[in-house]
Amino acid sequence: MDRDRLSGRSGACPDGSAAGDSPADCREGRGGGLSNTLLHTTAARSDRRILSDAGTFLGASWIAQAIGTIRSFAVARILSPDRFGLLQLALLVFEYARSSHGGLLFGMTKEASRAVGSGDESRLHRSKDVAFTGALVLGALALVGVPLFAWLRPDASIEARVAVGAGIFAALVHQVHTFYVALLRAQRRVGDASLTIVVFHASYALLAIVAAWRFGVTGVYFALVASYAAVSLLAWRRSRWRFKFSFDIGTTRGLLRRGVPVLVVTFLFRLISSIDKILVTHLFGLTGLGLYGLAKRAGGIAGGAAESVRWVTLPTFLEDVGRGSDPALHRARLLTIVGGMSFLLPPALATAALLCHLPLVWFLPEYVAAANPARVILLGAGFLSLAGVPRSLLVALDREPKLVAAQLATILGTVALVLFVAGRGGGLVGTAVATVAVQGLYAATVLALALDATGLGALETSKQVLRLLAPQIAVIWAVVAVGIHSSGSAASQPFLPWNWSWPQGVSGTVSAVLLVWIASLAIGAYCGSSRPLTGALRERSRGDRAEGPTRRTNDSVVGGPVA
Repeated sequence: MDRDRLSGRSGACPDGSAAGDSPADCREGRGGGLSNTLLHTTAARSDRRILSDAGTFLGASWIAQAIGTIRSFAVARILSPDRFGLLQLALLVFEYARSSHGGLLFGMTKEASRAVGSGDESRLHRSKDVAFTGALVLGALALVGVPLFAWLRPDASIEARVAVGAGIFAALVHQVHTFYVALLRAQRRVGDASLTIVVFHASYALLAIVAAWRFGVTGVYFALVASYAAVSLLAWRRSRWRFKFSFDIGTTRGLLRRGVPVLVVTFLFRLISSIDKILVTHLFGLTGLGLYGLAKRAGGIAGGAAESVRWVTLPTFLEDVGRGSDPALHRARLLTIVGGMSFLLPPALATAALLCHLPLVWFLPEYVAAANPARVILLGAGFLSLAGVPRSLLVALDREPKLVAAQLATILGTVALVLFVAGRGGGLVGTAVATVAVQGLYAATVLALALDATGLGALETSKQVLRLLAPQIAVIWAVVAVGIHSSGSAASQPFLPWNWSWPQGVSGTVSAVLLVWIASLAIGAYCGSSRPLTGALRERSRGDRAEGPTRRTNDSVVGGPVA
């Protein structure tokens, strides 16, 4: 396969200019006498592809989230809250052990996407082989964490040690799956990547429910490992890539140089997403973690939807950087995607917050105490969701140091506020409120950093951040107002109370849902959050009619196998 086929273009420059033009000519749009307008045309096609890919991946993620929610409820019903807390401990270890590749896979993601953008096939193959070898070696070394935990915590139970070991081993198997999915992602083969996600959740749900019923929490650990092994085999077959074990000091150094900052950003984001669970384990024990973990699962549905959009946009940003695109194009894409999310997510999250107690009352009466924390987490899930795409842009532009500073401040702020609230009797709900409050500040900071990176002035950046966050804030106020009204008097129900009352009966629930939808959509329309998204959808419709089957053919070239 030649260089132009790799990048999906007819010429060496991203605007289709002659192959003999210099990189500077390509960046400035002078190749072959063509203007910079063609770069905007390329960006418009990328925007349309983002919408298509995001729709595909979002649909798969929602299916996976629905299956995962059913699995969580079924396993929680079989296990007691303390056994379910052990499972949450294993999953918590798994989350952090996933970073054992040391940044090599993240470096490969950057290198592969930029290689696709610049048409450098040799760079792509070199990085994938070295990353594959290094990730397996470092992942195997992570197994040292099992005896290390036993040495550091001699008082830990055998069950806790098994949970830690299962989490680390599952992360090792997960490395292989992550590697293949990263290559599919770099090639923009979103359909194949989506398939692996759905297959994993379906197989894990089936195996976990049977294993929990037959073997208890230990069986669920093995179900997790077996599911990742099966889906890794599927990803290998779908990718059609072949590898050789390779180690090159220069390539490894380059991958680490690009990947370690992303590893730090990703690790800190995982810490932001789970620091409350760590604190709950310390403050309220495994039973509290079991209740809070189920509440976090509810908020994870929204996070999964937002992660789908972020997952699709990062390769596009990286390819744009490889082409030398105008920062104004990054800004327009950022505002389009985040604006659409800020318009659509808040009312959906508020509806889920108003109704989340019903499945617990009907199916999991032992977990009813998780309802109020789940409401808070659902209401605040939009903040981290809106910060996902700006985080991708900052990573693509190599602005990780500023992002890391914001993340460290968020983690320290969360720890301080949670300890303060818990010390005053806040309980699980107070922990959730403190966490969401700090995450709101984090979202505003990351949005501001991303807009500043595109050259937007300070005043205009502030206006855009307020515009994007306004619907989310409006929904929180609307739902809190419903809780205050349902309690009978504002005096008996202080702002953000630890124990909320909620509308009873069909009419009250319907009225509450309508209230939050009207408030959210009205604020979103007033702030203009939906305008960039509707404009992009109209542009996509016009582009599809104008290009007909040609666009689909070009997409198949970009998304086809490289080797």
